[in-house]
Amino acid sequence: MQEVAKSYKQPMPLILSSHSALDAAEGARNFRLRRIIYTTSARANIYLQNPIVGRDKPRARL
Repeated sequence: MQEVAKSYKQPMPLILSSHSALDAAEGARNFRLRRIIYTTSARANIYLQNPIVGRDKPRARL
C-alpha cells in the first residue's frame, strides 16, 4: 500500500460525515492535505462553521 501511495502526487482524503469527521479533517489539515467531506447540505454548514474544517489560515512568510 505504501508503494501505491508514494505514486500519488497530490493525495486527497475523502472523509465521510460522522462523529469523527472533524478529527479526520483536522488530521488531514495538519498534513496540509486538501480534503473532501461527504455530507448532507444541511450538515455542510455545521462543518464549514467549525475552524477545523473552514478555510486554512494564510501561511506566515519568513
